[in-house]
Amino acid sequence: MSANLFELIKGGAASLGVTADKAPDLFNLANTLHAAKEGRSISDSIQRGVGKAAADLEHSDASTLPIMARELEYVYSKVYEQEYAELKMANGEVLPIDDSVDNAAETYTYYTMSAAGIARMGNTYAMGSIPRVSLGGVKTSANIAAILNCFGYSIQDARAIARTGRNLDAAYANASRRGHEELWNRIGWWGDKNHKLHGLLTHPNVPVQYAPVGSGGGTVLSGKLFDEVFADFVALIESMPERTYGKERVTHVFYPREIERVLLTLRLPGQANTLKKHLADNYPDIEFVVVDELGAAHPLNPTGVGIMVALRQDIDAAALVMPQLYEMFEPRWFGLEWLTIAHSRIGGVRVTRPYSVSVMAGVSSVT
Repeated sequence: MSANLFELIKGGAASLGVTADKAPDLFNLANTLHAAKEGRSISDSIQRGVGKAAADLEHSDASTLPIMARELEYVYSKVYEQEYAELKMANGEVLPIDDSVDNAAETYTYYTMSAAGIARMGNTYAMGSIPRVSLGGVKTSANIAAILNCFGYSIQDARAIARTGRNLDAAYANASRRGHEELWNRIGWWGDKNHKLHGLLTHPNVPVQYAPVGSGGGTVLSGKLFDEVFADFVALIESMPERTYGKERVTHVFYPREIERVLLTLRLPGQANTLKKHLADNYPDIEFVVVDELGAAHPLNPTGVGIMVALRQDIDAAALVMPQLYEMFEPRWFGLEWLTIAHSRIGGVRVTRPYSVSVMAGVSSVT
């Protein structure tokens, strides 16, 4: 801990007429802040926040500062470790996370790439005849938006943990983190029109096809025969290598939960294998994944129809742009509580190679 912080704590106490014999915990804060729960060191941001609060608290509450610092560090560490498996877009299971854009940027630019050029036989002295490879494509500029929320712990929370020894409740901090990731997840799929952010399913570079009509007169897979549903999956998967002459190949297929029911129940007459097993046997290198947000009735889906997505999971092909992942600023003493502001920055979805993604709509409906 820096000498400046120690002087700040001592100065705050002295301004209240608090002496070392009256509040030994406060005067020992400089020696205790570095020894946190579970052997963790107290971060600089928490040290600064606690030090600034020392001058604002009555000496009876100021003596709880070392304990509060340790508890805040514990909560912060748990929040950073938290993962939400169901938010597949937010945690990088659908598209890779691209955090290479500077977190100070307000916009970023990329090209939808198409490589052009050939190689030919020659000799090492024939510089003038060596063909040069070029890159071409459409230049795209995209916005970056800030995401903010905050959480707090009151003076009563600080008093309670000092007197009872219980841990600080991490539920508020976890709710803050989840709020950010739920918004990343929604924007990753559907974008945000107000902030001019593209999502995977609203990106102008992504090709979309509608599910073909089956023998029953509809496009929804639950009303189709085994062969018809299998043919729809084949059309979705094979459209990518067909359009790119084999340069792009599908690695993942994402579909709504109602389609999982179809895959698990459809069987060829007289056979035990389900359609899901049939797909896995024919496409062993592809991962088939349920994503609830693609369901026709899901509240995030504004279309009212189920959607399937096939893609090549490659950060150079498409990615969710996150110039700043979730971060928490130093706790601030405001009113009668400790407030922590949380911040992240998102740039929506970048699609550099449009034919690395294939979308099929109309595979299910709300009726």
